[in-house]
Amino acid sequence: MTLEGKLERRDLGTGVWVVATDDGRRFMLDGSVPEGLVGKRVRVDGDEVESMGLGMVGDAVIAVRKVVRA
Repeated sequence: MTLEGKLERRDLGTGVWVVATDDGRRFMLDGSVPEGLVGKRVRVDGDEVESMGLGMVGDAVIAVRKVVRA
């Protein structure tokens, strides 16, 4: 699955990464995310996983393969 949107950092618990897509959906990211991209438009490649995650933020949790600036 590939998503494109704005990368956000939410200060919930230890902190979570979220991608906000243009259609208003939010996806929590599970995996390595470059900190220098926060607030930027990114493209995320990964797989949707069955998990609520620590932050319980968004429509689904994405196991990240790669995050790049869009």
